[in-house]
Amino acid sequence: MLIVVVEDDRDARELLVMMLDPHEVVAACSVEEAIGTVERTRPAVVISDLRLGSDSGLRLAGEIAERGLQIPFLIISGLVERSSRPQGLVRGYLAKPFE
Repeated sequence: MLIVVVEDDRDARELLVMMLDPHEVVAACSVEEAIGTVERTRPAVVISDLRLGSDSGLRLAGEIAERGLQIPFLIISGLVERSSRPQGLVRGYLAKPFE
């Protein structure tokens, strides 16, 4: 199964890639890079940080949906309040920090 991980923090991105072993993982660090990666690879799932520098994982989810790609999308974030968790295009939510 191919997974695209989108995380702007290098250490967190590397940790996610390591945690997802033995799956095939392609990592991206920005919305623009992720869009190209998703269009090129058509992954089974996208896992993205909510905050990507000045950009957003939610914008990435919207861009993927606008392109007609029906790919499950998970958001990771340090937000802990249930009411703050993203809804809509996102299929799931993973809380940071990872264990």
